Amino acid sequence: TQAAIDELAANGGTDDQTAAEVTYDNTTSLLTATDTQAAIDELAANGGTDDQNAAEVTYDNTTSLLTATNTQAAIDELAANPVSDDQNIESLGLAGTTLTVGIEDGTAQTVDLAALLGTDDQNAAEVTYDNTTSLLTATDTQAAIDELAANPASDDQNIESLGLVGTTLTVGIEDGTAQTVDLAALLGTDDQTATEVTYDNTISLLTATNTQAAIDELAANPASDDQNIES
Repeated sequence: TQAAIDELAANGGTDDQTAAEVTYDNTTSLLTATDTQAAIDELAANGGTDDQNAAEVTYDNTTSLLTATNTQAAIDELAANPVSDDQNIESLGLAGTTLTVGIEDGTAQTVDLAALLGTDDQNAAEVTYDNTTSLLTATDTQAAIDELAANPASDDQNIESLGLVGTTLTVGIEDGTAQTVDLAALLGTDDQTATEVTYDNTISLLTATNTQAAIDELAANPASDDQNIES
């Protein structure tokens, strides 16, 4: 044993192999090379590219619920069924200062409008008044009210004239403009026949209850007043 060990030590125990002498298992990589030198050369020649097209890239449809399982199919599926977001506002509601906005097929949202509220506690003297039409001298509402109160207006006007021409009635008013009205709509026809006119037979004791029947009854029974002087 001692001699064997010494012999090996003297020979240096070297194993100077080249890459071409080291075998390579290409089962997983699917390279054609069977030694490390050839494998390295094959990889270097191919440049290590991975030029995949969209159909070769898998797609996880768990979240989107698309049927596609690769990116090419997913893009095609989306293009064939473009998403529409044409929603309408379904409702508006205001409770206090809270505005609620309801949207079609969505969740309603609220917003507090309290910040828009403000106070404008003006008195009548702070509100301007345009006296162009009234010809008052006041230029604010307080003064205008006071001026009117000090000089109450009178509107005791009389009808000055009435005139009827045809169906047009003209009404004239004191210190004002006359107005007209067409009374044609009040005119109507009452073309009744004798049968349509009722008759009161209380005094005559006739049986007829309309003028046609009364006339016919009298015609059928003409009255006779052939009286004689008896004495």
